[in-house]
Amino acid sequence: SLNYWLEPLSFTNGVSMWPSILMKVMAILLSIYFFCRINNKLLDSCEGTEKNYLLLEATKSLINEGNKIPNCSGVEIISIDRWRKDLLNGEVKDKQSIQFSTLWNEYQCWGARKLTMVRVSTALIITALLCATIISTPFNDVTFHHIRGQSNYVINLWWFGLAVLFYVLLILYVAEKVHLSSHFIKLLANPKVEINWSPTVVQTYRNKYGLPERVVRYRILLDFINDHTYAPNKFIYYPFFCLFLIVMSRNYYFDNWPTTPFVLTVYAFFVLLTLISAIRLRAAALYARNQILDRLENNSADAPINAIWYRYRSNAVKLQSFIGEIRDFKDGIYRPLAYHPMVLNLLVPFSSVGGIYLIEYLV
Repeated sequence: SLNYWLEPLSFTNGVSMWPSILMKVMAILLSIYFFCRINNKLLDSCEGTEKNYLLLEATKSLINEGNKIPNCSGVEIISIDRWRKDLLNGEVKDKQSIQFSTLWNEYQCWGARKLTMVRVSTALIITALLCATIISTPFNDVTFHHIRGQSNYVINLWWFGLAVLFYVLLILYVAEKVHLSSHFIKLLANPKVEINWSPTVVQTYRNKYGLPERVVRYRILLDFINDHTYAPNKFIYYPFFCLFLIVMSRNYYFDNWPTTPFVLTVYAFFVLLTLISAIRLRAAALYARNQILDRLENNSADAPINAIWYRYRSNAVKLQSFIGEIRDFKDGIYRPLAYHPMVLNLLVPFSSVGGIYLIEYLV
């Protein structure tokens, strides 16, 4: 039948698909809003870095310059891990001194809009092929037989497809930005790299801590990582809100939407993608702090604790206090895991999702 009105409009009788479609539309609009919000957060983070660590006038043009393409092949463009892989793989034997501005410009190039679109599109194609393969298997137990009218069936299918598409795009976009930030952090903290910061920034930290440049540069690195991860650490949880609406749209309270093992598996798969991004970012930040503490405390000849100035009692106290402050740093990405957004994401949205299924069993 082509009659649109075979499917009644109802929010409380459990016989209508229209509340489900409304929530799918809300999920789409929310995804678009989150895309804009993420971009604004990244722009603000870019401005803050250039102002505080490069001492440049803030500009909103750098992060969106699509013509800043790294000199690499197509395969390397798709894989962020190709960025200075020789450093991360230990292929470089000698320690390298690199200006922070150099790595920052490379980070801007790899985060350019064109490259981001290429990598997200590639990941989307792979995800679509994977989903198509799964759907075509006998394990797919999702049905829409309760929907009345062929036209209503098509309408629901289109809105469901669009909601899932925007949701997956949001997840992949977040994963892309988090992956790039994580890789950047690992490059900065690599033991084969010595970051040269702006002399003015170094002098400011020297005045604050009363310690030489070879020491305070590690605190600059820690502060930068904390500032740099502030935005990704916030927008990692955005996909959970869209997931909540998609799950809510299939609530038995509105219509006869079955909660099957296949559906639960799909939800778990996309949740896992988001959690991997959160774990990746936190792991990179913890790796950086461990590298900083190792370089400050180890027994090598160039360690600060073996320097001549360290023999003076006042300097020894300053350095130990400095190291303790880094070790106990608990702001931003370094907050205890119980207060981390990754855990709160599980407690808040999943408690809500669990509440949805509880309602289904109670009604």
